[in-house]
Amino acid sequence: MEKLVALTHSMDLGLRIKCIWALKNLVFRADLDVKKAVMKALTWDTLSNLINEPDVHIQEQALTILRNLLHGEVKHVEFAMRSAEKKIMTDLTSRLSSHHPPALLQAIYALCNIAASEEHKHLVMSPAIINNITVHMVCTGSQITHRTVFL
Repeated sequence: MEKLVALTHSMDLGLRIKCIWALKNLVFRADLDVKKAVMKALTWDTLSNLINEPDVHIQEQALTILRNLLHGEVKHVEFAMRSAEKKIMTDLTSRLSSHHPPALLQAIYALCNIAASEEHKHLVMSPAIINNITVHMVCTGSQITHRTVFL
């Protein structure tokens, strides 16, 4: 795992994307101990940097890591939010203005996972988030629709 994390900083874009992809798969439906171990190695700061990379494919894969970290039992959401709530919400809100539909969709799915937690669902109801999602749902040229969001 440490090698994968180290390679997320590689100058080779293809290698970086594949390493992020591997980390994304590692946390998919993983138990909380695995997710904690991955984030101890990766760190929330590094994940945030990847989410905010100029390359949209890296953004997409990093957002999927976040989505997978937030998926599962409520304790998974609580772990992430206790660790980096402000960073997570800032990153997700900023990615809602993405013009890359796959990255945008991963951000929306991550928000849905947060909304599954009674304690944290109020964070998803902020005007910035609701307004951005609404724009994509009503925009005729958008590939994100109300049907996509609620599937």
